[in-house]
Amino acid sequence: NLTIMGKDKRLPAHIEVILFRMLQELLSNVAQHAHASHAQVSIDVGDRQVEAVVEDDGGGFDAPQALANARAGKTVGLANILERMDMLGGELTCESSLGRGARVRLLLPLPENGG
Repeated sequence: NLTIMGKDKRLPAHIEVILFRMLQELLSNVAQHAHASHAQVSIDVGDRQVEAVVEDDGGGFDAPQALANARAGKTVGLANILERMDMLGGELTCESSLGRGARVRLLLPLPENGG
């Protein structure tokens, strides 16, 4: 499922592309690893930030360990997402545990001048 809320406007082109690629990677992880029955993507565009959340009802994972592995360069997908978030001054939060699904939240600031 996909839910888009917030302002009826386009994001700056570079943020649109980066957000799309990060969501693509997260959904690829769900498809390859989560064994989920359902996944939900929510995007909320505000004046100053865009929030994107990917949730699934899959098998879950050890979130702190996955983030540590990504920061150590042991995984490619999540490491790329973290690099992009750092580049944009964004924030990534990940909530998951084995057997309980996952929720990954991306929070990206938007330029004040719109682009």
